[in-house]
Parts: sequence; C-alpha cells; structure tokens
Amino acid sequence: MNRPYDVLALLARAPLPLLVGSFVSGAILSLAAYPLALAGWDRFKRTVSSTSFRTGREKTSRKNRKSSLV
Repeated sequence: MNRPYDVLALLARAPLPLLVGSFVSGAILSLAAYPLALAGWDRFKRTVSSTSFRTGREKTSRKNRKSSLV
C-alpha cells in the first residue's frame, strides 16, 4: 500500500525528471490546445454574429438613413 510519505520520498529523489516531464507535457498540451482554442473562438464569433440582437430592422448605411433633424 502506498503511503503519502512514499510519494514525497520519490519526488525528493527525482526532482529533475519530474520538472522535465512537466515541461515537456505542458509544451505538448499547449501546442495542441492553441489551435483548438482559436477554432472554438472563431466558431463562437460566427454563432454570435449570426444571431441578430436588433429589433427586426435591417442594417442601413448613413446615406440611406433619413435624418431625424429634418
């Protein structure tokens, strides 16, 4: 049966492999997560931009809008 102090003793004897393994796995996971995050962000932006928050009016340019001051 493993006891907590056995794990701590193992870590105390091998700090360099733990550090190197953590760095390598972190680098690999970050390289994999970055494109996934970009793809998710693009999909989110497309979803939000396709949803209209207007009151049913179409978007018009300044030239086509009538001035409310006239």
